[in-house]
Amino acid sequence: MIATEEELELLAASMGVSMPAAPVERERLLALAQDMVEALGCRIRFTTGELAALDGDQAQALADAICVQALWLVELDEQWLGPTDIAALPEGISFSRDPRPRLSPAVCELLALRGLIHRSGTVLPDPAAERPLHPWWYWL
Repeated sequence: MIATEEELELLAASMGVSMPAAPVERERLLALAQDMVEALGCRIRFTTGELAALDGDQAQALADAICVQALWLVELDEQWLGPTDIAALPEGISFSRDPRPRLSPAVCELLALRGLIHRSGTVLPDPAAERPLHPWWYWL
């Protein structure tokens, strides 16, 4: 794990977000947030060597981004998955073309300001730097 539970608790306290009580749930939340930040934000899985190569600001920004993503998921509380079928029945069915964001905008800002996102909508990525993601993440 890149971010620790202590960092998550400090950020949650400063933001006024209530955290899950069970330590197992917190670990799972941090693991999910780390997976999302690596796959959707940085687009790479950090190895131990790559983490060691980051400078102090980058490593702290990555840990902060994971904590922010975890708290964002807590605040959304399953809303990012959409309403349940039972909740949609009484009001009728509605469709939206607006995709629900999977990554907090604050995470993108934290990563970009520290040089951890090297892509833009107008510049093609360097093919030599591309590493394929695990096929499991293609559905996200």
